[in-house]
Amino acid sequence: MSKRRSIIWLCVVGIILLPVMIFTFINVPFGNNGRWQLRGSIHAIDLGIDIRGGVYAIYVTNADNQQQLTHAAVGMQAILQQRGFPLATVVPLGANSLRVEVPDVADPSLILELLGEPARLEFRMPYALGDAVIFDYRQLINATPVIGAGGNYEIAINIRWEGQQAFAAATADLANQSAPNNYIAVWVGDTRISAPTVSTTINSPNFVIQGQFTHDQALRLATTMMAGTLGLELDLVQSSVISATLGENALRLGLIAGIIGMLLVFAFMVLVYRGFGVITIISVLFYFAIVMFLLAVIPGVALTLPGIAGIILGLGMALDAKIIIYERIRDEFKQNKTLRMSTRAGFRKSLSAIIDFNVTSVLSAIVLIVAARMFALGGAAIEGFAIVLLIGIAVSLFSALFITRKLAHMFMAFNRDADKINPESDEFSRKFFGLQRMQEDEDAYISLDDEEAEDADMSGDKPKKLSRRERREQERRLKEVDKEFESDSSEFEAQADDIEFAQQEGELDLLPDELADVDFVEPDQQNSSDEVAEEDKEYSPT
Repeated sequence: MSKRRSIIWLCVVGIILLPVMIFTFINVPFGNNGRWQLRGSIHAIDLGIDIRGGVYAIYVTNADNQQQLTHAAVGMQAILQQRGFPLATVVPLGANSLRVEVPDVADPSLILELLGEPARLEFRMPYALGDAVIFDYRQLINATPVIGAGGNYEIAINIRWEGQQAFAAATADLANQSAPNNYIAVWVGDTRISAPTVSTTINSPNFVIQGQFTHDQALRLATTMMAGTLGLELDLVQSSVISATLGENALRLGLIAGIIGMLLVFAFMVLVYRGFGVITIISVLFYFAIVMFLLAVIPGVALTLPGIAGIILGLGMALDAKIIIYERIRDEFKQNKTLRMSTRAGFRKSLSAIIDFNVTSVLSAIVLIVAARMFALGGAAIEGFAIVLLIGIAVSLFSALFITRKLAHMFMAFNRDADKINPESDEFSRKFFGLQRMQEDEDAYISLDDEEAEDADMSGDKPKKLSRRERREQERRLKEVDKEFESDSSEFEAQADDIEFAQQEGELDLLPDELADVDFVEPDQQNSSDEVAEEDKEYSPT
């Protein structure tokens, strides 16, 4: 990647990151006079009972076995969620108890009254016709208030196939009965809650109970019917209303502590890892924005105080993965590899360690979720912590192995010698990434020859170090000089042989003009002639 292309990509990252962080923290109004607003991710997250406040209750049931208790818990939670409490949680507690948590409740007494009433639901024939049970809570699937054709509220009933057959036979019989024996009694426990009349045979899994119901009356009747599907009697043994003030204070203090901690971590990463620290800050911001977005859009996930701890723990794991990568890059760089090779090897060799400790964390989170849901160990708080931790682990892997890698390659483009080993590249690596080679094992550079080193020591100058590439270039040039010298020597010897042959044959005048005036003497004679000339020059009178 070229430097220009890297700058363009970094600008794109900044352009993306800015609105992402804005939509994470800030509600953006739009439309006429800000009639609507786009809620920031952090404001759209559902808060748990320990932050938002609500109702906490424990019920003792008359369940005969664990399967019946689990069925009751599932049914009770479905009832609460269908009636406008989507964050309500009901979990088995021990052998015969249920724990109910309903956050953000405007009228806690309504919830306690509703859950205190359930008993077994039964649809019966009139007392005059034998009071026989047509079907019970096991055949009822759902009961929901709906608006009828005349604008009044009705209760829409949905039953299973077994109940449909018995109901069709009963309505066929009752349709031929006259008042007051043409009704079906709806009982919950020992209380008859409704007695709608039958005017025709009904052979369908879906039918309605009509009447002059208001919304509240229809909702109460439908809810009471659904509560009767639990098949248990509930006895309230403990209840409390959790104030939202305590949770808000804890949330505010937790956010302040988290911000201070992150600033300290950012400062540490920049001081120790320099450019890699800057990469860490960018990737952590993306991590936080993605986690907040997932918590806001995944249904059934509520943020609790333990969940905040899960976010911080996941963030710490993301930083841990980055530190493993950076330290591995340092080790590879000390082994005299180029910056680009060190970075690639660092990411590749740290992958197994990162996956190992993340897999163990994922298994731990799954164990916590199973323990909270199946064995009622810790309840919603532990389950919220485990779910948030699971989300954080997945995002931290994406952040470490994708975002951090891409950012590292973008920043590396600012070093034009990232694929080389030379002083300029190492100086950039040291200043920007904090990378240094080992002095005692350093063989990336080759010193001068021994004589040059001794001369440099005597003169007080520090020997200049040559990189491998410079040394190879120097050796190549020396070989070219040797080849030129050998070529010139061969040519000179050939010319000397031609001249000697020409002298013997008397053909010296045929030689080139530049060689006509050349005298050839024996080497010893030439040396002695030179010495005599030097002596004559030295002792000549001035």
